[in-house]
Amino acid sequence: MKGEPLLAVEGISKSFVTRRSVFGRPQRTVYAVEDVSLVIPERSTLGLVGESGSGKSTVGRLIAQLIKSDSGRVVFDGQNLTSLSGSRQRRARRDIQVVFQDPF
Repeated sequence: MKGEPLLAVEGISKSFVTRRSVFGRPQRTVYAVEDVSLVIPERSTLGLVGESGSGKSTVGRLIAQLIKSDSGRVVFDGQNLTSLSGSRQRRARRDIQVVFQDPF
């Protein structure tokens, strides 16, 4: 659609429980990504830069829907990826590519 961005990420967040008690209750939660929003117009490129452990790879995985976000939404080419079923999500992923940096 003309005028709309190719990718719009709106308020995505992701946390991970790193330790559980003997009874299965969360003991420690790490907030990897909190309230990240970005817009990428068509024919544009985005490089995400930050310190080690800052959440760059997690943001990439959330955009590609390789992991489920705790909140927010990802709209790619006018389609809300966060609301798609598994099979439709896999089809939409064919047009998304995340390039993870290899430090070596």
